[in-house]
Amino acid sequence: MTSGSPAGVILNWHVDDFAATLDRLVELGATQHDPITERGAGFVTASVVDPFGNVLRVMANPHYLEMLAAGPADRAGRRTGVPQYRTATPATS
Repeated sequence: MTSGSPAGVILNWHVDDFAATLDRLVELGATQHDPITERGAGFVTASVVDPFGNVLRVMANPHYLEMLAAGPADRAGRRTGVPQYRTATPATS
C-alpha cells in the first residue's frame, strides 16, 4: 500500500440529500474516491476518503427505503427467498 491511499474502515450510508451530503463531506476534509455513479432507477452512489483514510460510500436508493418500510419479516423473506410461515393453531374436535 502506498502512503495516502485508503486503508481504514469502509462505511456505506444511505442519505436523503445525496448532493448536499457529498458537498458537506468534502467541506469537512474528505476527498473524492469514486465518482457519482447512476446504478439504476434513482439508485446513485459515490464515495469519499476521510482525512484518516476511511472510505465512506454514500447512496440514495429508493428500493432500500422500500425495504426498510416493509418491515423485518418481509425483508427476511425477500432476502433469502424463504417464505415466512406462521404456526398453525391445532384444530379442536
